[in-house]
Amino acid sequence: MSLQTSWIDKLATSSVFDMTQQQRQQLHTRLTQKGATPTRLLASRGYDLFVAVGNTIRVINLLTFKDAWINTIDEALDGSEAAWQQVELFNMPYQVLDTPAIDFDIEALVSNGDQWVAAVGKHKVVCINMPKQGFSTPKAAHHRVPCEAFVLGAPCYTGQRILKAEWHPLCEKKAHLLILDTSNRLLMFDVNDDINTPEQWFDLAVASSKKTIAYGFSADEGLEEQDQVASFTLGGCSKDTSAWEPLTVYYTLTNGRMHALCPVLPKKSVLRRKHLAMLSTTAEANSVRALEAGQMALHVYFRWQHEWVDALCISAAQHDAKAADKPYVTVRHTANLKPSLQGPFVTPEPVPTTDATVSDMLFLTSAGYNILAVAMTNGSVHNYLLSTVDAQFNPRQKAFGSGPHVEQLSVLQSSVKMLPTATLFETVTFAADSPQYLQNRAMSLLRDPLEDHTFYAIHAAGAYAINHKPWLDVLADVSAKVSGNQAAPHIQGDPHSTVQSLIKTAPMPNGSVNPLSGAIVINDPYLSYTMLCTDAHLKLSSVDFSLSQVSMDLALDTPDNDALTAGYVSALPMPPFQPPKAFTEHSAQLNSKVIIPPELGGDKKVVISSDTLKFFSETAKKLDAIIFGIVKGAAETQQRMDIQGAEFQRQTATLTDLLQRALVCQQSTAEGSPLAAKIKATLDRNTQLTLRIERIFRAISASQNTGLTEKEKKWIDAIKDIDDRVSGEKGYLRRISDLTRQITTYSQEINRVRHDMKRTKSSTLTSSQAARLRKTIDAQ
Repeated sequence: MSLQTSWIDKLATSSVFDMTQQQRQQLHTRLTQKGATPTRLLASRGYDLFVAVGNTIRVINLLTFKDAWINTIDEALDGSEAAWQQVELFNMPYQVLDTPAIDFDIEALVSNGDQWVAAVGKHKVVCINMPKQGFSTPKAAHHRVPCEAFVLGAPCYTGQRILKAEWHPLCEKKAHLLILDTSNRLLMFDVNDDINTPEQWFDLAVASSKKTIAYGFSADEGLEEQDQVASFTLGGCSKDTSAWEPLTVYYTLTNGRMHALCPVLPKKSVLRRKHLAMLSTTAEANSVRALEAGQMALHVYFRWQHEWVDALCISAAQHDAKAADKPYVTVRHTANLKPSLQGPFVTPEPVPTTDATVSDMLFLTSAGYNILAVAMTNGSVHNYLLSTVDAQFNPRQKAFGSGPHVEQLSVLQSSVKMLPTATLFETVTFAADSPQYLQNRAMSLLRDPLEDHTFYAIHAAGAYAINHKPWLDVLADVSAKVSGNQAAPHIQGDPHSTVQSLIKTAPMPNGSVNPLSGAIVINDPYLSYTMLCTDAHLKLSSVDFSLSQVSMDLALDTPDNDALTAGYVSALPMPPFQPPKAFTEHSAQLNSKVIIPPELGGDKKVVISSDTLKFFSETAKKLDAIIFGIVKGAAETQQRMDIQGAEFQRQTATLTDLLQRALVCQQSTAEGSPLAAKIKATLDRNTQLTLRIERIFRAISASQNTGLTEKEKKWIDAIKDIDDRVSGEKGYLRRISDLTRQITTYSQEINRVRHDMKRTKSSTLTSSQAARLRKTIDAQ
């Protein structure tokens, strides 16, 4: 038995992706609507895969599924071919989350990777508390798992359309969810505390940003107030080398103009200790430098930054005084200073003006550069290089007080020179051969869990991978030489991102479009490094990045790439041949028989004059140009026909050769032939080796707990600690066993002494008896 298909191919046949015809039609209609928000019907948590179907959430454990797949192959290798078709793998039941609070069609599933999953609809968000033990044990078919689920912020979204929801990565317990709606409000909820009232909320409207400016020029003066906030993204996790980016919310308007809000931090957050120390040191140094230079407005600007960060350091010391050696610190953010809206970003080149609007955005940090990818509804992605965004506070708050320095700070923050900058490095356009499938279609962006310079674009025409590494390497080389006082090297060519088509869904053979409805990327030693995507009919497709990476490395390292890319290549040039326009454009002129001026028509006498001669000359020139175009078109057509004829003969010869090879191979591999036996033995050995590798990966995954959440890992560690205390080398069971053995020894000694005492008639003990008795009593 050979590995005919991968475990993911078998996963695609699982009933977890089954839908009724009505559900398929509803989902396809929703995905093909113009102007719809991005749809994300897949989510993961460890080894658990969540699939949204209508208003229900199904879950299947990928670890259990792959284990069953390997066991199936083992049984098939043992000679039980029926096991390959009848094993429970193909009927493995999925589980359904029992969530009565979800009474709407789910448009997006957002998992925090731990305890919570948010189900996002048009006007509602439901948060689901996942069971601690996960879903690794198969239950009965369609077993319903009771889960705690509740509507989040029900009074806040009356009549408002929810645009996007995202978990904040700095939250201590991963329980802070940010939600953007069509009222231009960004709400932050702590689902562990209050599900009705947001912990913090921010008004991102352009009109509101104008009101926050008390003095001076407003950078928003050219904007239309009807421009809506389209999407937002967060600045990522806290790192030792981070600046203010992890504390920043980036958002864009529908017209593509970018803004920022900093600092935004949950009240209970976790930061890297070095990150917090660097923010404090930098703000203090900038404040002192501005004071020495006599720039009082800048001094106040950086002083408030330092005081804000210093308050976090004090709260961290109060929270855990013994955590001085830990790399992370837990801070308590009081949110007493409101951040000021920053924007629009200053761009050296104008923002591309099209009829398209912003669909999604994603923030990336790679090789020290901040990148903002903005997806548009016309099938394009704008990649921007961003400057550093600092914390800015609204100077009209009571905490700032009043005075000339506050007024100067208001003027400074409202000036253009304090605005962040964004440089449009490139615009990536997908499916240029079928742009009609991408007009007014939603596009979602997905970051890669392994490579910080790669992300994925999911849209109606398929899925694409965008890799920034080529031009980031060029920028890093230029920066290194400039910082080393060397002349900036000349950049050859046009460095740009590499774009790889992963899955193509348009145009389909019948000319329709089949948009993708969800995508996730799993990265696990046992489950491999793979992207899973579902289309409008919830059909699963996959891309194995580990294999593609190996093939890419081979192509780069091997001098002779032709041997790796050998295959049939058509001789017909691209783009496809189109009939010459001369055959159709001049048909009307050829049919008209105008040889004299219209004013001399009818019974009028034709007079030879300069005007008539000029008319005859122009008519002849037109006819000559038409004839030349037709002759040129005929030559091009004849040349194309010659190429197609040669290509047809080449294809016929190739097919004939392939047919002959197939017949020879069929005869050689016929059942019972020596070659067929060798091939089968080789395949069996390859299968056994593959299974051995899979088992090794399974052991590694089990030992490292790679698929468990942080909460599950802590739970397992606590169980192991309890087990060590109970049954360890110095545990309670060992100590009880020692005590039991000692008690048995003492009991035997006492019984022996009592027996000796009964045998003695006299009340007087011998010296040896007295010593033995004394030793026993002392031991007791």
